[in-house]
Amino acid sequence: MEKTSLDLLEERVQTTIELVSDLKQQLKKLEQENMELREKIQLREKQSEKYESLEAENLTLKKTKEETIKRLEEILSKLESIEG
Repeated sequence: MEKTSLDLLEERVQTTIELVSDLKQQLKKLEQENMELREKIQLREKQSEKYESLEAENLTLKKTKEETIKRLEEILSKLESIEG
């Protein structure tokens, strides 16, 4: 049986429908992946902000520690000069 132009057109339409359906599924999957990646990025940004905050706090604590050590050394020095 020979295919008519209408048969060929129907085949092309069916192929196009299947292709569009596949593309829609791929798009849906990519949109889901995109959403998951955005969530991961937001989480990493929050973690980064927390890390930066902790790093700044650590630097402040180190500076305070150094200042405290310096004061204690000065006090000890004064005590030694008073005793000596």
